[in-house]
Amino acid sequence: MQFVYAVADITGVCYALYLLKPDFIAVSPIHVGCGQVWCAHGLVPVPAPATVHLLEGIPCYGGQVRGELCTPTGAALLAHFGQMFGSMPLMRTKTVGYGIGKRKFPAANCVRAFWGEADESDLQCGRC
Repeated sequence: MQFVYAVADITGVCYALYLLKPDFIAVSPIHVGCGQVWCAHGLVPVPAPATVHLLEGIPCYGGQVRGELCTPTGAALLAHFGQMFGSMPLMRTKTVGYGIGKRKFPAANCVRAFWGEADESDLQCGRC
């Protein structure tokens, strides 16, 4: 069943980016969680080995939330589409989108995407 979710996630993100046609995609440091998670290979540490590999060179952190906060699918999408990794660039926000997860954590289980305009001089290319 996880395969179906991964295909849906990838298709949804790719279609959204096709429709939105953003000029630039900046990604904040990624909260990966901590602890262990069950997968097809048994009990593995969080972040899972595939996630660690995909996030190589990208700012991320573990924090105190026990559980998997960034899946290999999410890591692959962020690594592929992200053009800048670090603090949110200075921008004039036009709208914000939210995605809410089903798992219960001490903090909100959501992802936010800001749509806005930034001056070209404010954007740093590459991985910060």
